[in-house]
Amino acid sequence: IFKPKNSYLIVQNSYDFNEIIEKNLIDRKRLYLIKSSGVNLNEFPFMEEINTSVPKVILASRLLWEKGIKQFVDAAKILKSKRVKVSFVLVGDTHQSNPQSVPKKLIEKWVNDGLVEWWGRKENMSEVISKSKIVCLPTVYGEGVPKILLESAATGRALVVSDNPGCTEIVTDRVSGLIAKDGNEKEIAGCIEELLINNELRKNLVLEAYDKIVHDFSSDTIVSKTIEIYKKNKI
Repeated sequence: IFKPKNSYLIVQNSYDFNEIIEKNLIDRKRLYLIKSSGVNLNEFPFMEEINTSVPKVILASRLLWEKGIKQFVDAAKILKSKRVKVSFVLVGDTHQSNPQSVPKKLIEKWVNDGLVEWWGRKENMSEVISKSKIVCLPTVYGEGVPKILLESAATGRALVVSDNPGCTEIVTDRVSGLIAKDGNEKEIAGCIEELLINNELRKNLVLEAYDKIVHDFSSDTIVSKTIEIYKKNKI
């Protein structure tokens, strides 16, 4: 695909960009880095946290094992055993046809055991995110830049992520979110508990992440950068 001189490649994170250069897959002059697909700030406006007696931590994605679903639920078990007041919420569908999907019966068991809430597939993600205090994505496989993180940072919610190239384009550890090293359940639980306890840290991370979104990840910025590539190369 990349041999013709009129082909161009846009990648969404620095890790992929550097890997492609290292493997010499395409002429460097025809390779571009545009971080993410962007987020519409009008569709995902900043919203102040809602104070509730039991704060919610949301994982919103396709319910695939690679998204870190098991680690998320195991983190819920850890905090439940410590009697931390928090509700873990899964948002998304599971599909029996996909062998990597989390089985519906297992999710229902987690719900019955009081480990998680399951809200299923939702279209009104701005409203869903606004109900949370923390958004967690402990994904373990290659991402571009996850949309849920862009949308959550724009909405003003604290982020807990795995040390994944796509996630770290948005989250700098202890600057714009918390990174759970190795994405394991103990690290995830520790990050979530710290954010629940430390209001000042959480608010500072939220403001830094929001500032980053406005300056680097708005859909207007991303569209402008993409159009510029077309103009520059007369595509």
